[in-house]
Parts: sequence; structure tokens; C-alpha cells
Amino acid sequence: MNQQVESLRNKVAQSEIDRFSTVFKQELKAKGYNQLPIFFKDYIYSPNIKEELQNSLSKLYGRIKTMTGSAMSENIKKLIELNEISDSLNKEIALFIYQNNLYNNSGISQENLEKAKINIGKFEDRKKQVQLIGDLLGFFFSLSKLPMIPFIMTPIKVAATMSGAKYLVKIMDAGYNLSKNIDDIYPFIDSFINKEIQYLDLLEKQSMYASVK
Repeated sequence: MNQQVESLRNKVAQSEIDRFSTVFKQELKAKGYNQLPIFFKDYIYSPNIKEELQNSLSKLYGRIKTMTGSAMSENIKKLIELNEISDSLNKEIALFIYQNNLYNNSGISQENLEKAKINIGKFEDRKKQVQLIGDLLGFFFSLSKLPMIPFIMTPIKVAATMSGAKYLVKIMDAGYNLSKNIDDIYPFIDSFINKEIQYLDLLEKQSMYASVK
């Protein structure tokens, strides 16, 4: 992947965040939700986290499963899957944008971002990405409401330090700190999934008539 395409991946991520902030403008006004776009940018759509996150997860996954049981380890697996899907989709969009010259110095417009999605397709992957985001937001929220969470996180942090997998704990801390200020995240999760699936269904219909290949 050339340097220009790599640079465009950051613009793709920013365009995704701009859309997220616009579509969910009303929801983001609620208490605690103003940090969601930052969390999405830094830990979901960012193209810069894949290698560091994958190294952390591969080093720590076995220990987490032993220490915390299946529920925690299953959500770690979802985090791995979300990271892989997001990275793959981001790369494909950036490459399409580059090959079709759909960018300028100011970034990538929403129109061109949609054009890329329509032509690339991969709608099952995109819908899976949406569901995984919803699942993980629910996981972080439930984690933040556990009364014994400091005792749960302490051995994980110790294992992360010993394994050189601190980045995973950084993500979990970010998810926890985001969620602890939110009273009930589940209405937002429902709204997020419903709106995004409807949006993707619409793009999928338009993909049948896509003219740019």
C-alpha cells in the first residue's frame, strides 16, 4: 500500500466520525455521550491501532480466558474481530478513493465516502461491524457498572504488563471511563444499530446501479 493510500486511511476514519457525529447529533447531547465520537475515532475507526492491538490481544487472550472466564474472553474475541473487519474495510475504501481520485486536501466528502461503500459492497461485513460495535458498547457499559470492577481489572492489568499487552488495557480503560458517566447506554445502542442497518440496506440497494467500478 503506497504512502498516499495510507494517508487516505486517516481521512476515511475522519469522514466516518464526521458522519457519526451528524447522524447521532441529538443522541450525543445526552449526559456522557459527548466522548463517543472520540472513542470511535481512537479505538474503532483509527487505522493506526491494528498492529499494536493485535499484538496485545494475541499475547493476553489466553491469560484473560483463564483469569476471567468465558464472558470476558468472548468479548475480547469480538474486539479482535471488530478490529480486523474495520481495518479491512478502511483499507478498501481508501484504495477505492485513491484509484478514483475522490479526495482533496480538505479530506473525503460524505458523498464520496458513500460512493466508495456502494461500489465496494461488503455489506454483510459492514453490518457485522455495526453489530460488534453495539455488542462491545454494551460490554463496556456493563463492565463500568460492576461494583467489584477494580478487583476484576487488577489481575488483567498485571497480566497485560507482564505480557507486554498494555494497549488492550488502554482500550478497556477508555471504554470503562466512557461508560461510567452514562446512565443507560442501551437505548443508544438500539438506535445506533437500527439507523446504521437501515442506512446500509439503502446503500446496498443503490449498489445494484453503481456506475464506478
